[in-house]
Amino acid sequence: MHNTWPVILTIYNFPSWFKRKYLLLTILIFVHTQPGFDMDVFVEPLMQDMQTLWEVGVDMIDALRKETFTLRAIIIVKMNDYPALFSL
Repeated sequence: MHNTWPVILTIYNFPSWFKRKYLLLTILIFVHTQPGFDMDVFVEPLMQDMQTLWEVGVDMIDALRKETFTLRAIIIVKMNDYPALFSL
Protein backbone atom coordinates (compact mmCIF):
# COMPACT_ATOMS: atom_id res chain seq x y z
CA MET A 1 0.00 0.00 0.00
CA HIS A 2 1.20 3.51 -0.75
CA ASN A 3 -0.04 7.08 -0.68
CA THR A 4 0.46 9.71 -3.35
CA TRP A 5 -0.16 13.33 -2.42
CA PRO A 6 -0.05 15.89 -5.27
CA VAL A 7 0.46 19.59 -4.56
CA ILE A 8 -0.99 21.59 -7.45
CA LEU A 9 -0.85 25.35 -7.99
CA THR A 10 -2.95 27.31 -10.45
CA ILE A 11 -3.31 30.93 -11.48
CA TYR A 12 -6.45 32.26 -9.83
CA ASN A 13 -7.48 35.21 -12.00
CA PHE A 14 -7.80 33.37 -15.33
CA PRO A 15 -11.23 32.48 -16.76
CA SER A 16 -12.41 28.97 -15.82
CA TRP A 17 -11.87 27.47 -19.30
CA PHE A 18 -8.32 28.82 -19.30
CA LYS A 19 -7.24 27.44 -15.91
CA ARG A 20 -6.82 23.79 -16.96
CA LYS A 21 -3.85 24.70 -19.12
CA TYR A 22 -2.06 26.25 -16.16
CA LEU A 23 -2.30 23.62 -13.44
CA LEU A 24 1.21 23.37 -12.03
CA LEU A 25 2.17 20.09 -10.35
CA THR A 26 4.77 21.49 -7.97
CA ILE A 27 5.21 18.57 -5.56
CA LEU A 28 4.35 14.88 -5.84
CA ILE A 29 4.77 13.16 -2.49
CA PHE A 30 5.00 9.37 -2.77
CA VAL A 31 5.26 7.53 0.55
CA HIS A 32 4.41 4.05 1.77
CA THR A 33 2.48 5.42 4.73
CA GLN A 34 0.54 8.59 5.33
CA PRO A 35 2.98 11.54 5.65
CA GLY A 36 1.29 12.73 8.83
CA PHE A 37 3.08 15.53 10.63
CA ASP A 38 6.15 15.19 8.38
CA MET A 39 4.24 16.81 5.54
CA ASP A 40 5.81 20.21 6.27
CA VAL A 41 9.22 18.84 5.21
CA PHE A 42 7.90 18.50 1.66
CA VAL A 43 5.98 21.77 1.55
CA GLU A 44 8.57 24.03 3.27
CA PRO A 45 10.66 24.77 0.11
CA LEU A 46 7.49 25.76 -1.75
CA MET A 47 6.44 28.04 1.11
CA GLN A 48 9.88 29.70 1.11
CA ASP A 49 9.61 30.35 -2.64
CA MET A 50 6.10 31.76 -2.23
CA GLN A 51 7.29 34.03 0.60
CA THR A 52 10.04 35.37 -1.66
CA LEU A 53 7.55 35.94 -4.47
CA TRP A 54 5.28 37.91 -2.14
CA GLU A 55 7.80 39.98 -0.17
CA VAL A 56 10.54 40.67 -2.73
CA GLY A 57 9.17 39.60 -6.10
CA VAL A 58 11.10 38.38 -9.11
CA ASP A 59 12.11 40.51 -12.09
CA MET A 60 10.49 39.18 -15.27
CA ILE A 61 10.49 40.28 -18.90
CA ASP A 62 7.27 40.93 -20.81
CA ALA A 63 8.18 39.67 -24.29
CA LEU A 64 5.24 41.41 -25.97
CA ARG A 65 5.89 44.87 -24.53
CA LYS A 66 9.68 44.34 -24.27
CA GLU A 67 9.85 45.72 -20.73
CA THR A 68 10.56 44.32 -17.30
CA PHE A 69 8.19 44.03 -14.37
CA THR A 70 8.23 42.59 -10.85
CA LEU A 71 6.29 39.36 -10.54
CA ARG A 72 4.59 38.82 -7.17
CA ALA A 73 2.47 35.87 -6.04
CA ILE A 74 0.53 34.75 -2.98
CA ILE A 75 -1.41 31.66 -1.99
CA ILE A 76 -4.99 32.72 -1.32
CA VAL A 77 -6.91 29.41 -1.30
CA LYS A 78 -5.93 26.02 0.07
CA MET A 79 -8.01 22.93 -0.66
CA ASN A 80 -7.27 19.54 0.81
CA ASP A 81 -8.82 16.33 2.08
CA TYR A 82 -9.36 15.50 5.74
CA PRO A 83 -6.06 13.60 6.33
CA ALA A 84 -4.11 16.55 4.92
CA LEU A 85 -6.17 19.01 6.97
CA PHE A 86 -4.63 17.69 10.17
CA SER A 87 -1.12 17.53 8.68
CA LEU A 88 -0.74 21.05 7.30
